[in-house]
Amino acid sequence: MFATIRRYTVAPGAIRQMVPQVETEFLPRIRTIAGFHGYEMMEGGQENGRDVLTTISLFDTREGAEESGRVAASWVSDRLADLDIRPVSVTTGEVLLSSQLAAATGT
Repeated sequence: MFATIRRYTVAPGAIRQMVPQVETEFLPRIRTIAGFHGYEMMEGGQENGRDVLTTISLFDTREGAEESGRVAASWVSDRLADLDIRPVSVTTGEVLLSSQLAAATGT
C-alpha cells in the first residue's frame, strides 16, 4: 500500500467550512483512481496564525497515490482558491506498517 500525505495551511476557521465540499466534490474524484483504499482529513492546530490541514490518501500502488496528488493539486487550485489554502508539503511513499482495530461485530 502507498500513501500521499498533503499538508496545507489555510485561513483560520476554513477547514471545517471545506469538509462538505471535499466530501461531495473531491472524494468522488479520487475514489475513481485505480487502487483507492482510503482518505483521511484532519485539523492540525495552528502555525504562524493559520490553521493546519493534513490529508492522507491510501492506494494499492505508488501510481495511484501520485495521481491523487495531481488530482488534489488541480482541485484545490480550481475550487478552494477563495479559502487562501497554501500547500506546505506533499509526501508519497510506501506504507511499511499499518494497524487498525477491527470493526465491532454488533454482538
